[in-house]
Amino acid sequence: MGQKNIQHESSVPLLDVSETGGKQSGTLSPTICCFPRNLYNVLMLSFSFLLLFTAFQTTQILAAKLIGDLGSISVGLIYVTFALGGFFAPAICRNIGPQTSMFIGGITYVFFVASLTYMITPVVLVASFFIGIGASILWTGQGMTISLNTTEQNKTTYNSLYWGIFNLCLVPGNLAAHFILKPGKSSNTTKHDPLHDMVTGWTFPDSVLFLALAVCGALGCAIFLLIRKPDPNFGTIPPVETRSAWTQIKATVALLGKPQMLCLLPIFTFNGVGMTMWSSWFPRQMTSTVIGLVMPCVGAAEFVGGLTMGRFVDAFGRSPGLALGASFYLGALALTYLGNQKLTNWCSEHHPKSPMPCEEFDSYYPFYLAAILYGLGDCTFQSCTGAICAKSFNASGHGADSWALNRTFQSIGSAVCFFLSNALSIDGGKTSSASQLTTEIAIVVVMLYLALMGHWMFCKYTLKNVVKTDKAADPVGGMYSQAVIVSGFVYTAGCIGLPPGHTPAEFNADNSVAEQTRLALENLKAVLKESGCTVKDVVKTTVFLSNIDDAKEMNSEYQKVFVDDNLIPPARSMVAVKTLPLGAKVELEAVAALP
Repeated sequence: MGQKNIQHESSVPLLDVSETGGKQSGTLSPTICCFPRNLYNVLMLSFSFLLLFTAFQTTQILAAKLIGDLGSISVGLIYVTFALGGFFAPAICRNIGPQTSMFIGGITYVFFVASLTYMITPVVLVASFFIGIGASILWTGQGMTISLNTTEQNKTTYNSLYWGIFNLCLVPGNLAAHFILKPGKSSNTTKHDPLHDMVTGWTFPDSVLFLALAVCGALGCAIFLLIRKPDPNFGTIPPVETRSAWTQIKATVALLGKPQMLCLLPIFTFNGVGMTMWSSWFPRQMTSTVIGLVMPCVGAAEFVGGLTMGRFVDAFGRSPGLALGASFYLGALALTYLGNQKLTNWCSEHHPKSPMPCEEFDSYYPFYLAAILYGLGDCTFQSCTGAICAKSFNASGHGADSWALNRTFQSIGSAVCFFLSNALSIDGGKTSSASQLTTEIAIVVVMLYLALMGHWMFCKYTLKNVVKTDKAADPVGGMYSQAVIVSGFVYTAGCIGLPPGHTPAEFNADNSVAEQTRLALENLKAVLKESGCTVKDVVKTTVFLSNIDDAKEMNSEYQKVFVDDNLIPPARSMVAVKTLPLGAKVELEAVAALP
């Protein structure tokens, strides 16, 4: 399988940058700068995103605070175009290569940040449109690069490592903002309404900050050029062909309609809603200088989570990981609400005429703790969804499509929430009332619930799960499962009249057909119960008899389970065979639909 995929991936181009100054070498060196080649690529990817999003995330976090409703509208526009771009981004990435795609996408981010240095409202909105398109190919290229450089065994760990390093972007940019936007430094943004004044122009010190961030983003784009061709012996190559844009759109829409993807859409969307909470709604509770100190805690927590959460998920599974991530989010939301109440009460008592949050308030410790929990929660959810995309869809050739839909619906969640910010906002979108925050927290909690339910349905109805219970006889010879759950159905193995806990040597082949049927049905009911259903959910049974003349005696027991009590009898096939395992006279198997 590996060699076939290696040859196939030659159709997916990368920039021809190698260790020999850009000339294509005949062999690939196993290490670069003392790191394994593919780990080096993951690290370069991480540091390029670190610099690029130091620029963008800091801009996004401060946008509503510094430029009010224009900031919320421009970021919302970014995510609308991001969502639309997700349907054709995989075709672009497959045709020009993930590395080139990320470089081009990164340039659009730099353009957007640079547009805020000398603010002309139409230019900012145009830049927002282009960054949305660029973001779709940037993130699809990122997902493809992760897939190309990882194996099934290390996808979650490497993806979590990437996510942790990447989210350190919240540290340097926000610290810079803290020092550049110190209280007492004048800012023209307070004298203008950027949404309605077409030209705000150069504003000090805001423009200085955005200029520095644009330079930082440009350095991140340059690092994309340092990514090398991956070693295919230690990567996972999706078995897909280069597609036209139209073919890609049809393939992505087709994947969107598959049950497993429908189950995942709530968790993809929640990632966008959660990001809006901690990157926009949460910072609005603080002054701009305090944001510069609190938000680095999110980045530090993301980094720690990147080093630990991936290993946790690999060791215990995605469901415990998401449960832990949900607890982080709920704790952060509670602290945000309590911190807002404390801030509102203090400012109302001591500075009733000052806008919220008042500059004099300094007891922000609940927000520091909340920032840490937001970082851990976001990293855990992003690591789990990244692992799902990398592991569950590559084999069918839909890896890039799943990454695109992941980012598309994350963007839809963000876009809706940013536009809601404008609808709920007061004071031009620069401050937040307690009622607005309560509404925002309610939105996050509802989406968190839907995300967890969606993942539960994904695991229960679309993944192949093995059923094992000691309340039924063990598989004879141990070569098969008692039942397997897939696509919402339970497929049981054949059950004979071997009591639970008994060995095959203890099987009594001399028992009557009725007795063997009764015991076989008891085994079958135990397996169905362990699977989460009952005999009422059985849609098809198959009965094997060593003598067709035993059908009447078998039916006397079969009827008690599947016909009596006004049950709708399942479909059934009855087959006479020469011999059955252990000399049994009857064997039954069933297919049941999960309730």
